[in-house]
Amino acid sequence: MRLLYIFAIFILFTPYVQAYTPSNFDEFTDASMYIQPKYPEPGEEVLVNLQSYTNNLHNIFIQWLYGGKIIKEGVGVTNVKIIAPKLGKSLKLKAKIKGVTDLERDIAPILIDILWTAQTYTPKRYLGRALPTNRSKIQAVAIPHLGKSNIDPNKLTYNWYKNNRFLTKNSGINMSKITTASPNIYDEYILNVEVLDRKGNKLGRSGVNIKTVKPEVLLYTIHPLLGVRYNTSLNNPTLNNNISDEARIVAEPYYFSTINTNLLSYVWKANNMNLEKTSSPQSVTILKSTPGASLSVYVKDKNKLLQYSDTTYTMSRKNNSLNTSPNTQNNKTYTSPFGSPPGI
Repeated sequence: MRLLYIFAIFILFTPYVQAYTPSNFDEFTDASMYIQPKYPEPGEEVLVNLQSYTNNLHNIFIQWLYGGKIIKEGVGVTNVKIIAPKLGKSLKLKAKIKGVTDLERDIAPILIDILWTAQTYTPKRYLGRALPTNRSKIQAVAIPHLGKSNIDPNKLTYNWYKNNRFLTKNSGINMSKITTASPNIYDEYILNVEVLDRKGNKLGRSGVNIKTVKPEVLLYTIHPLLGVRYNTSLNNPTLNNNISDEARIVAEPYYFSTINTNLLSYVWKANNMNLEKTSSPQSVTILKSTPGASLSVYVKDKNKLLQYSDTTYTMSRKNNSLNTSPNTQNNKTYTSPFGSPPGI
């Protein structure tokens, strides 16, 4: 009797195991399609690859169609190369895996430009980009080029990222513009935008590298009739010779995070000796000097510790006159920043 009870308990607690049947495991269950680059540009070569973590694709017949035409087929053909269509065009890429639901992907490349500038000071006639400095702001706008597509850019979703960190407050439908803090001093980051259509499909992604710079100050002569001569900045070791016995020199600041130049202080020195303050602290008048005489200016934001710049310019040592030779410093030729920003 005791053996009977033991046998009954063994049967009661023996786990149930389902018998193996081929239909449970032989059917293909999943696959994914990957493309590289993820967001191709028009006419760019694209590598497409199939992957599965539960089945061996190398034993399965695969047929590839692009734009409705067979481009490759065979057992284990898991990858293919295609050329992205022209801007505004869309072609359907299909992978037909035997016994499995087809995988499809629309290849519709777009171009996304990111135009950006910093909210830093530059002269009114300056044509270059304002660059970011410490504690400044960045303004950027994403411009998607959709070709002849009828997609309305204002109805697209713009997701912004800073070093891959999602900027929730700056992202959303029709949020193609962004204002954000510049990188910290001596730092940089990548600003990315990802564009999605109304269905949430990703259309493209673009990014720009943004790096802080130090503020700069350049000197220019003031012509009695023509005004500030922005076409040529004065630089070490020469000044311009289109002046007679005296010249009016103006210091132009670049990339200070303040827009109000009244918040900047100017300290002028001639031969390392402070010049007296004038009614216009941004400019001074100098007389023709002996060879080797120097003029320097130190510009500082009164309210920001790290916002300052200085520069020194020296008369020609070759003779007692001022010449028009190209101004160089550290093997760098300085021309007008009005079209070629200083520091670039």
